[in-house]
Amino acid sequence: MLLSNISIRWLTAITATCVVVCFVVFYLTFKYFWSFERETQHALLLQHEESKRVETVIALEKQEMGSSMADYAAWNDMADYIVSPDPSFVEDSIGIHAFTSQSLDGIFIFAPDASLVWGMQYDDEAGQQISYDSFIPYFPVMLRESQRSSADMVDPKVRFVVIDQEPYLAAASRVCDSEGFNCDKGFLIFMKKVRSQFESVVEQATGIDIDVLSRAPFTSLPAKQINVTYLTPLDFQGHASVLFKLLHQVKLPDFIRTDEVIALICFSLLLFFVSLLMVGYLVRPITQANMALENFKASRGKMPDESLFVSREMKDFARAINRIIAELEENRNKLRWQSDHDPLTRLSNRRKLERELKHFIAELKYDWLAVYLIDVDYFKLYNDYYGHLEGDEVLKSVAQALEQIDFSGDKVVARFGGEEFCVVLAGDREPDTGHYAAQLCAQIRQLAIPHQRSPLGGTVTVSIGGVNAFQAGLDDYLHLFHHADAALYQAKHTGRNRYQVLDWQPGKQKNHIGSPLPHKLS
Repeated sequence: MLLSNISIRWLTAITATCVVVCFVVFYLTFKYFWSFERETQHALLLQHEESKRVETVIALEKQEMGSSMADYAAWNDMADYIVSPDPSFVEDSIGIHAFTSQSLDGIFIFAPDASLVWGMQYDDEAGQQISYDSFIPYFPVMLRESQRSSADMVDPKVRFVVIDQEPYLAAASRVCDSEGFNCDKGFLIFMKKVRSQFESVVEQATGIDIDVLSRAPFTSLPAKQINVTYLTPLDFQGHASVLFKLLHQVKLPDFIRTDEVIALICFSLLLFFVSLLMVGYLVRPITQANMALENFKASRGKMPDESLFVSREMKDFARAINRIIAELEENRNKLRWQSDHDPLTRLSNRRKLERELKHFIAELKYDWLAVYLIDVDYFKLYNDYYGHLEGDEVLKSVAQALEQIDFSGDKVVARFGGEEFCVVLAGDREPDTGHYAAQLCAQIRQLAIPHQRSPLGGTVTVSIGGVNAFQAGLDDYLHLFHHADAALYQAKHTGRNRYQVLDWQPGKQKNHIGSPLPHKLS
């Protein structure tokens, strides 16, 4: 009996030991062939998604620079300057303000034969102009793609370049008329150094640490590293001269550690005795994790509140995921707003104006459209006398006044460029275009902004050209601005401080603009 009891005890011990050994072997085999591989693939997938987020933010930065260049390249004044260089144009329309507001390091204007008309490199930190001799050898390379591109419409080309071992974001474009067509006026280049601020923008938008490396050109990528990815955008010559080194937040998992082995053995022994009692407790976290995953899918990226989890790790995980998602959404909203608005006046920019106007025509199908172009009278004289900072304040005040126009239908107010604004009114009833033009002028007069250099009477005034169109189509989009611009020209030509509006029916007299008498404002 004693032997039998001892044998049973040994058999029980051996059996328990075999169970533990089999469980450990099974766990390690299972972990290697399925769990570890899946975790690794999942981590690689998350790292790929992190890389895509960085690429998206970099693309938005390039798109923003291209949009800024398009505003300057599609400009009649720029084309006129190339034909007949006038230093006052550089002082009034470019100047230091253009460098600081766009965070640019260099602006260069070229004639149609690619000869340099004017250029400047500005060091914002030192607050002074510096030599751009190091840029000159790269101009032909930067312009080559734009020279080969179509001259039908403005099309900025934005690439990364390396000059003197320093990475830059460069944009090159043909110079067109103010409507963005007839792009045979010359060429334009913008240069922006990739500073730590650029890295900070990407890191804040994605939550991923990056380093910008430059070498011209890269003959081969650096040696592959774990949890590190290199992005290689191409420059104007098709070389990967700038590298973005991504230090992933998501790390590849280790297969097994010593402390994990010890914990596994202890857990296996404990599991042998209390497995039945712990089944319910073990199933509960699995069920909860599955519910959390389903809720995460259903809410499209929103984890349940951390208070619903039991373990501290899951609480931390839920809190971190929700914070990252909230930050990404906030940064995405900021970037979306910046891409559609003028940073000085906070009005809609020309890109949003075009989108809204086409929305009124093609989707809302309004019968009547009134388009006004508003130009601040003698704004150059104001800037020369009061300074550009005061001039910026005038533009802000004018923008606020224009937004206050009372109209029952849909409207959009945008900065058209420089001291020029645009107001679009849309509705199913014919608007009194003269009444609204007079109201816009009155709103500016009520500001009573002193303008001692104005020949019109001591305060800031505006000239307005408007067009009233019935059942305009998408094909008439540019004609609206063309007619409004012609009306504005007539209002300015006949003395300024007045408005002129034209009635125009799409499909009729597209090449003819009426010439009613302008309305002078007393």
